[in-house]
Amino acid sequence: MQLSSSEVIYDEQGNSLSVEKVIPNSWTLLVLIRHAECIECNLMFHELNLLYHHLQEWGCGLVCIGNGKPPSLKRVRTRLAIDPKIALFCQPTLDLHKKLQLHNGIMRSWGGLALWSTAKALINGHLQTSLA
Repeated sequence: MQLSSSEVIYDEQGNSLSVEKVIPNSWTLLVLIRHAECIECNLMFHELNLLYHHLQEWGCGLVCIGNGKPPSLKRVRTRLAIDPKIALFCQPTLDLHKKLQLHNGIMRSWGGLALWSTAKALINGHLQTSLA
């Protein structure tokens, strides 16, 4: 995917940055987040926290870009216990998501696996709540 300097993302302090400046010119795992507090994202960030030091050893960067606005990044980082070393940004316009043809809608953005995982979690007593 060719990134454009016109695609703007925001860091946790609300500073605007060009997406091409944030993603290093080397191997990089780019994670685009849609619903950062769903069960699937919770599991994904748990795994990314565990893998982060391995990625560094292998010379692979990790950049996470979500939706929402900059103030939501702190809440997401805290609630999901995302390692402070992991680069976390947001793009309220979802331009990157659109460029990659990621769609809105529960079945298009979640899919069957996420719905099944949510149903199993609810059956096992997990209730997803928001403190914000």
